[in-house]
Amino acid sequence: MRAAIAISWCVLLSVSVIDRTHAQATANPVAVAEDAFGSTQGDESVGIYDETSVRGFSLEAAGNYRINGRYFVKNSGVSNFFLEKRIVRIGYNALLLDHPGPSGVVDYKLRDPLLDEPSLMTVGMDPYEQPFAELHIKHRNAAETFSASIGASSRFNASDEQGVDGRDLLLAGTVRATLGAGRVQIFGGEYRDRRNGRFRVALAPAATALPPEIERGRYLGQSWATNEGARRIVGALGDLDLASDWSVQAIGTFSQEAPDRKFLQLFADADADGVAQGSVIASPEQRSSSSSGEVRLTKAFVTGAVAHRAAIDLRLRQSRSRFGGERVIPTGTIVLGQPASAVALPDLSSSHADLRDEIDQHGLGINYQMAVRDRLKIGAGILYSDYSKAFTDASGAKTSNESAPWLYNVGAALTVADGIEVYGSYSRGLEEAGTAPATAANANAVLEASIAAQKELGLRYRVLKDVTLILAGFETRKPQVGIQAATGAFDFLGNVRHRGIEASLSGALTPRLSTVVGAVYTDAQVSGANVAAGVIGDRPVGVPEWRAIANVTYEISPEWSADVGVEYAGDQAIRSGLDAASSTQLVTPGATFVDFGVRYRTRAARRPVTVRAQLLNAFDEFAWQPAPGETLEYAPQRSLRVLVTTAF
Repeated sequence: MRAAIAISWCVLLSVSVIDRTHAQATANPVAVAEDAFGSTQGDESVGIYDETSVRGFSLEAAGNYRINGRYFVKNSGVSNFFLEKRIVRIGYNALLLDHPGPSGVVDYKLRDPLLDEPSLMTVGMDPYEQPFAELHIKHRNAAETFSASIGASSRFNASDEQGVDGRDLLLAGTVRATLGAGRVQIFGGEYRDRRNGRFRVALAPAATALPPEIERGRYLGQSWATNEGARRIVGALGDLDLASDWSVQAIGTFSQEAPDRKFLQLFADADADGVAQGSVIASPEQRSSSSSGEVRLTKAFVTGAVAHRAAIDLRLRQSRSRFGGERVIPTGTIVLGQPASAVALPDLSSSHADLRDEIDQHGLGINYQMAVRDRLKIGAGILYSDYSKAFTDASGAKTSNESAPWLYNVGAALTVADGIEVYGSYSRGLEEAGTAPATAANANAVLEASIAAQKELGLRYRVLKDVTLILAGFETRKPQVGIQAATGAFDFLGNVRHRGIEASLSGALTPRLSTVVGAVYTDAQVSGANVAAGVIGDRPVGVPEWRAIANVTYEISPEWSADVGVEYAGDQAIRSGLDAASSTQLVTPGATFVDFGVRYRTRAARRPVTVRAQLLNAFDEFAWQPAPGETLEYAPQRSLRVLVTTAF
């Protein structure tokens, strides 16, 4: 989702690009959203948060993922062909999770098609006028002991807002079988693509202003800078009901990011006139893989008016990364918005990924949850985690570090009046610090995990039968990462504290009118020796004080519905370092994006057909936005997206 949000009672149906090739005209996240904190249905998302930004932190970098509530380590993309929904769980909706991450959790729900649920075929034009097709087969047998969801999709010319060109192909799905007291579900997918490398802009150290606006949708790089590679994931979930209310749940996954070659086009030292120095960062074949698993033994029982759930779980994780060998290829002076001068592709055959990262982790934990009728809910857990990380440099020298922290969480929600709950929680967890961007001196290096802690207090109020208001205050503390000014390496810079207030209002105001409205205010502050010495500022990069969204969808008739969306993000620091003259950090101004959409349902050849059309960034707002490595990208231009889905 674009880095934005909205202060308005209008609405957004923004397009998530976790898997751009997945699109179904029937998806309507506003109508089914539990709250305004972030959810995705199909390829449409709604909420103030997404995987890359939750209360100012990235859950993607932190590695806080679940599948059906179970622990797994994500190292590649996922697919809507095996996922029904994606939910950002934070605050109230994370209270009863086992070992929730302090920064929040992205919870994926696997598909399990219903009996007679129709299969779907979708064709359309994506926001960058590229045609695509998708076939999604779904089945469940009459005995309900077997179900399957299998799909394939392709974009025939995979362009995007930067005008890059390419193609992609995705095959993915899931199969579930139930035999007596046991159940097994297998899922997997392979995504292959070939496309031009994107560009980013890095400001000159002495720059005191942003570059000018430029024409969007124009490819500015080298014709030979073409990325090729694959992402793949496979996993299995198992459940077994035992006697006396005991049960066993298990999950095992493998995921891999496998680029055969990667190019990033960098326009560095850009000034206020848009003059920059061009280069291409070329990366040879690299691999990043993660295997993870969890086994949980659970006892669920009732004593009087109290429902209990107790569990003991074992977690395992192994991650391996092969990286390095980048080459920087100068392409000369460029004026932003104009294509770079063509240069010859040098011989890259001698470049090899000669660095290694190895992470091994296992944990043993216990969890307990209880519910006293509809009055009180309590969840608590403790986890012992043994973590080790080793790095091997090009000469074969190895360095390593280890930690074995005790992690814990506790949370409760109390109903104090009809439809009113107060809740609070505290959690301490081990979260990943992220991977160095391609522009860093240690490109693609994986930083070691670090301790994060979060506390919050909130109120949940059912305003109407189907409308819920959530208001919460929070504070999160963890180490701050970024680009070291002296070395250009991605590393720890100090500590950061995010303190703020968030609000969510969601539900059906009338049988025809659904809304999702949310906002968050974040007071974020970096501290440490680098701040005290004036090396960096006290404001973290890419974290606006205000973010807000407003979403509305209205059923005009059984055939027609319309929606409007507004997203707003306030100004954001774009680099850690201070301007020498003013001793302040350079920021991008706030930006607002507005989308309009319609959905039309009809029948053709006796088959249900849904047509979905969206005008995205309808007023063609231009904004420079912070990107990894303290660089800039522009927000996507105005575009039209059209989908046609047929059920059969």
